[in-house]
Amino acid sequence: MTTLAHMNFGTHRVHIAQNSDTGRFIVFKYTESRFDFDVFDEADPAADYTVTPFSTDQYVVDLSTDSD
Repeated sequence: MTTLAHMNFGTHRVHIAQNSDTGRFIVFKYTESRFDFDVFDEADPAADYTVTPFSTDQYVVDLSTDSD
């Protein structure tokens, strides 16, 4: 795995790496409260994903064990 870039946008940060064996691009996007990643065979779709902010939709998983 080779790191290609760390990028900071106004809405999120991105880490981009490339798998040395397959050539695939691994893009990890994150903020202080969210993260997501995807794997791409080509650079153009990876670049599009990189610059696209998170959607405003949000899903939350609550793993608390409190039963009130």
